[in-house]
Amino acid sequence: MRETISCIRTEQQESYSRQGDLVATLTTDKNGEAEVNNLYLGNYYVKEITPSEGYLLDEEEHDVVCDYEGDLVAEVSRSTTSAEQVIKQPFQLIKVSDNGDDTEAGLLAGAEFTAYLKSSLSVKADGSYDFDKATPVVIGENGATTITSDEKGHVVSIAIPYGTYVVVESKTPHNMKTIKPFEVKIKENHPTEPQTWRVFLDREFTAKLRVIKKDSDTKQTVLVPNAEFKIFNIDKNEYVKQYTTYPSKVEHTSFFTDEDGDLILPEALKIGNYRIEEVSAPFGYVVNDKYVSISVDTDTAFETDGDTNDAIITVEYSDAPAVGELTVEKKGEVLDGFKGGLLASSYEKEFVYKEGSLAGAKFKVYAAEDIYTADNQKDADGNRIKYYSKGDLVSTLTTGKDGKATAKNLPLGQYRVVEVEAPYGYVLNPNEQKVTFTYVDDKTPVIKESLTFSDDRQKLDMSVTKLDAEDNTPIAGAVFGLYADEDIKNADGRVIIEKGTLLEKATSDENGKIAF
Repeated sequence: MRETISCIRTEQQESYSRQGDLVATLTTDKNGEAEVNNLYLGNYYVKEITPSEGYLLDEEEHDVVCDYEGDLVAEVSRSTTSAEQVIKQPFQLIKVSDNGDDTEAGLLAGAEFTAYLKSSLSVKADGSYDFDKATPVVIGENGATTITSDEKGHVVSIAIPYGTYVVVESKTPHNMKTIKPFEVKIKENHPTEPQTWRVFLDREFTAKLRVIKKDSDTKQTVLVPNAEFKIFNIDKNEYVKQYTTYPSKVEHTSFFTDEDGDLILPEALKIGNYRIEEVSAPFGYVVNDKYVSISVDTDTAFETDGDTNDAIITVEYSDAPAVGELTVEKKGEVLDGFKGGLLASSYEKEFVYKEGSLAGAKFKVYAAEDIYTADNQKDADGNRIKYYSKGDLVSTLTTGKDGKATAKNLPLGQYRVVEVEAPYGYVLNPNEQKVTFTYVDDKTPVIKESLTFSDDRQKLDMSVTKLDAEDNTPIAGAVFGLYADEDIKNADGRVIIEKGTLLEKATSDENGKIAF
């Protein structure tokens, strides 16, 4: 009679007879099982000689008794199980801080760590691990998946199974930089003796400052270089100095935007409070003296540069573009007085006029050229973005009592002005005028220009024809008087001729004509 012995959960085992002879060598398959056939009845024992990876050697001899089971059993089957103990060991580390100034590193409490089996992590396109899709392993007491450093900066895990783990700093103490993920390899079985402690340094948080120049009107980035800024350290009451060393050492006390409309400081700023001060604005803009304050702190929103791993705090600093202000003034003859008294002859009597301001004149202001935004932005087709195209109506103005009308906040450029409606009693001026607003400097927010239009007074010629009522023949020698039918006032509102006043006498000529 033959027999079969099956072994479960060992890597490599040997079967011996009880006399000590080696009978067979077995290696478990992927299911942890191994089998030997065609043995003779008798007593055997199975002993592990090589454990599975990550497990301890099972030194126990597992007896297998293969005795006779009667003449109806062709083959006797026996099995035994070899239980293995996984290799375990805790890991520990010390967390310290560095602010770049002190010679002794401070112990850092409150740093939290989470661990993942390296084999469970997928790798993203940028080569980093995708921790969001992985499940953390238990590394703390009572099933906790996190451990936290104490006041001495010390942190130790429970004994964790054999394997390679990736440990991340899942919570970083305030104003400290998060360390990069690191590996822990458990290869030895020391359940109560942690691995030699490792020291990890959290550097105090620093951040580079990025300033973006914005147009306060369009809200777009100003793609014009050379906005100049200084950075003031409020805590130290001094301006920031920084250095570049390529191709040679240069000290920087001012920092300038480029054609992309932004700047990034060459060095990181330490934790503290700072004020950004604009010194000069880019061409077409006015300096904004409403300074921007910023705190370099982990509570301040920042992003991490993918190439340099620097923390970047971004600040937008807006400038207003310089604008034009156009004043259009309307002039013309206005009534001032009346010359000649009661006894004066007709030839001695006349209305007296002076130049004055005219209300009610209407003007239209057109773009005389394409007027572009000052920010130098372009559309999807690569064309400069415009406020107005040549010929566009920009504004309609009507003069007030002072004869003036003003158009404000005109983008810099050239305009043409046309009178479209004259004041009552005046003749429309057909001549258009042009005006150009040109940038002065970053301290001049408004460039003022003025235009004057003069209108001719509409004049009155009055004539009377004296005819015979019977035959319509002209009558000479008829005398007529011209009287004021109402009080006549001058431009100042003063009555210069009362109602009913005789203004002029005239006698009909041989043609019966009378002219006033």
